[in-house]
Amino acid sequence: MAQASINGKPVAPQRSPQVLSRSAILILSGVLIGSSIQQGPLDGVSFYSFCTGIVGMVSFVGLELVSQRGRQRSVRKTLAAADSTLTKRLRRQVECQSPRSCRVRPTALTEGESSYLPATPACR
Repeated sequence: MAQASINGKPVAPQRSPQVLSRSAILILSGVLIGSSIQQGPLDGVSFYSFCTGIVGMVSFVGLELVSQRGRQRSVRKTLAAADSTLTKRLRRQVECQSPRSCRVRPTALTEGESSYLPATPACR
């Protein structure tokens, strides 16, 4: 997955230091499988090391999927927050520029301005 960024700043969270990385699990699993197959027939200890290597590969795939989903969730959450902020700012700008929706408070007319108001005779 490519590194997601907003304005050049990375979006994904910083990785915490791990005691044993996923790639180390994959390498050790490959060594176990290779050494058990090299010894000949799979019986006794070589069978157990082969099974351990398979379990290690399955756990590598599982950990990788969980990690990828977590990164995607974090990126989606950050992008949604940025989108929400930008949408709010854009709405404020658009509303203030349109004359209909911009709320103008009525001001009290001064005495000089009130004489210029049109007068209509009351019809009975």
